[in-house]
Amino acid sequence: MDIVTKKVPSLLLLILLISSCNCNNSERKHGSSQILPQNENNMAGSPTNLDEVIVFLGNTGVGKSTLCNSIFGQAIFNSGISLGTGMTEHTQEHIYNNKLYIDTPGLNDVENSEKAAKEIEEALKKNNNYKIVFVATLEEGRIRATDLVTINIVCNAIKTNFEYGLIFNKVTKEVINKINEKEQDKLYSYLALLQKKPLVTTILTKDNDIAGEDNKYFKSNNNREKLFECINKIKAFRIDDKNIQQIDIRDFQNKVDEMEKK
Repeated sequence: MDIVTKKVPSLLLLILLISSCNCNNSERKHGSSQILPQNENNMAGSPTNLDEVIVFLGNTGVGKSTLCNSIFGQAIFNSGISLGTGMTEHTQEHIYNNKLYIDTPGLNDVENSEKAAKEIEEALKKNNNYKIVFVATLEEGRIRATDLVTINIVCNAIKTNFEYGLIFNKVTKEVINKINEKEQDKLYSYLALLQKKPLVTTILTKDNDIAGEDNKYFKSNNNREKLFECINKIKAFRIDDKNIQQIDIRDFQNKVDEMEKK
């Protein structure tokens, strides 16, 4: 009995080591995928050899989390309908194919706007190569003033050379058909109100199969293909933390009112 008792801890240790090796082999087989803690500052606790950082920015309800999940092909980030505030109240981060994807909260969330501004600042301070993607929606074919103001505010805080893409998400087929027929020039004329113009613009059709559902995402369809195409067209630029100034959300509503008049 004494011999058996002495061998038991050794056997348990051996089993744990084998289990650990199997897990590591499984991770290597399926590629790099890692969820980072929320509010991760700079690059603490995350790999330093990332290919690039891809940041999704935009106001509440535009579908940033859903677009990120569509890239991953699984529901990693919380997404769906949240009454009163945005579904994404904190920054969400995930490493996929050695790229860090960041889903940020919206500046138009009145109750959490200051916190959202700080988290967006931190998301832009990873000292890495960045691809920046703004997401907006259309109301009866018009760009919302809140989306234009948000893009201007964030772009003004980045004090270095960069480009960005603009995705109009959840656009109905009826509006898309109208834009394709005769309204495209009018739609893009709104972009003249942006202090920095997007390098790439993409329109994604509203997917009724996932509308109003939590933690859904595009499967292999035209939207997903256009999403990848948009991101691939954006050139990555180096952004260091010293290049990021405070995101100024003072008089946010006044700026929206002024934009509405324009």
